[in-house]
Amino acid sequence: MTSKKKPSSKKKKPSKKKRNIICLRHVCGNRSTLKALEAYMDNWKTSQLQNPKGKLVAIFIRKNEDIALRISEGIHASHVLFRIPLFSFICQKSEWTILVKNLESHLESRGTESSLSFLSSIKAIWPKTYVLPDEVVPKSAFKNGYHIFKPSNAAQGDGIYLIKSNADLKRRLRHCIDNPRSGVLQQYIEDPLLIDGFKFDLRIYLVYFLHVDPKTGKKTHKSFIFNDGLVRICTHKYEKPKTKNAHKLNSHLTNYSLNKYDKNYEHTEDVTKGDVGSKRTLKSTLNYLERIYDERKYDFESNLESNSGIKSNSTSSNCGIKSNSTSSNSGIRSNSTSSNCGIKSKIWSSIQSTCRFVSAALTLGLEQEGINYDLFPSSSSSSPSPSDGCAISVSSVPKSLNILGIDILLRKDFSPVLLEINAAPSIRTDSVYPMTGDFERAKPLDQYHNWSNIAEEKCNASNINVTKIAEEKCNARNTKIAEEKCNMSNSNVSNVEPDPLASSISPQVIFEALSHTPKKGKKCVCRDHHRPHEHRPCLVDLHVKLNLLRATLKALEVKGSFTSDDPSTIKKMAGSSFLPVS
Repeated sequence: MTSKKKPSSKKKKPSKKKRNIICLRHVCGNRSTLKALEAYMDNWKTSQLQNPKGKLVAIFIRKNEDIALRISEGIHASHVLFRIPLFSFICQKSEWTILVKNLESHLESRGTESSLSFLSSIKAIWPKTYVLPDEVVPKSAFKNGYHIFKPSNAAQGDGIYLIKSNADLKRRLRHCIDNPRSGVLQQYIEDPLLIDGFKFDLRIYLVYFLHVDPKTGKKTHKSFIFNDGLVRICTHKYEKPKTKNAHKLNSHLTNYSLNKYDKNYEHTEDVTKGDVGSKRTLKSTLNYLERIYDERKYDFESNLESNSGIKSNSTSSNCGIKSNSTSSNSGIRSNSTSSNCGIKSKIWSSIQSTCRFVSAALTLGLEQEGINYDLFPSSSSSSPSPSDGCAISVSSVPKSLNILGIDILLRKDFSPVLLEINAAPSIRTDSVYPMTGDFERAKPLDQYHNWSNIAEEKCNASNINVTKIAEEKCNARNTKIAEEKCNMSNSNVSNVEPDPLASSISPQVIFEALSHTPKKGKKCVCRDHHRPHEHRPCLVDLHVKLNLLRATLKALEVKGSFTSDDPSTIKKMAGSSFLPVS
């Protein structure tokens, strides 16, 4: 007799659902940020594989050469490149200035009322700028005040000088005469809006999505403004530039890379306060500005109409503000007219009109597949060509996006001035804390840092989830309860205060950022500071940049995020964190 086979008692394993992947293959300094982001999002995980398999694969790019390497390794349908080819080239200071001149010529040739209106707003936003050494700077230019010289390929404030005369300019140009388009000379804004006597600028994040149809080559693009950002403040009080103070860059330039060396640089742990710290969140600063200017009963209307190129009673469509339900969800008020709005809405109107201008110029640059150098025919033979990483055709990457850093200065009348565009803004979330001399300061996150050392030593043997304990401990209001939950003997874990970011970023995320910070709080002598220092997460950077990256990844998850122009799709992508640029 043949024995009947007994049915198998083994249950079929449920099929694993594919998670989305954050590819770290080409990432170096931003690794700690992206590892913290993984702890912040349940359906995304990091991978260092060459071709990780996932429903969506977000490929972060560190430098231009990595774009060519990535293309050679293969771009699949699920891959999204976090760098648009050509943008690193287009956003260089000289190339951007030429692109703006091309856009102005394009709008002037169209001659329509809307084009001319947009052209006048661009001229109000973008200061008079000369491309050097191709353009001749007239002597009369310096009668209007100081100018600022910026090398085209430099970053982080390197090589920037205040120029007061043609003779001073020639002296500076001697160092870079070999490069025919080595830099720009821009009108220096001598009447900036100040916070408690200090000059500041706004770092606004614009996310530009680009899809190129592999068959037809048709480009579909859309861009969004993130509803928060950074406010970077000088470490010395502002004085109008003169011969005696023009060299004091810490009162004229807001770059973190310059001001972090100053002993007056102030770190802050509270992202809700707009009146503390050398780096603050945009939202808290706008609340602070609105409060102090409302108290002074600032007459915004008369100042704006007399000093600015943008009329305060113009409709939102003239400023490039898209008025829909999304704007209310983003925390940005948008009305048919701006005359009845507060200071906060005035500033957001300035931000949106600036981002509309930037988006239009970038789109023109993509259509030209580069820069039109016909403005300077005399030097066309020596025009610089893009590096290999920048010269890649946009059509080589079907789906890509770029997070751009838009640096905006506000005048006393709150009208915007575009300073520059950054194609690769830093997403690092750590700051440097000098350990010696007058530069030594109190360090934030000591409760997380010290406790994480205790937790790692005491809990590894028993396989206890360290981050879970950290979260429980940091949320505990009573020391005894904290000690019972941690269940650790012979360890002093008292005096831990609740985290000020508990409502937005969990202690687990902060712990993750700490565990992946360079040197993990130990003494470091890297080039980030000239003195021995520690690297620790900056709460302001964590709050802004993690929420920015989280909102961007959530927008990717929307069906048709790249291919569809349907208003409902754009609304879903915007969610509560973005405002679409019309």
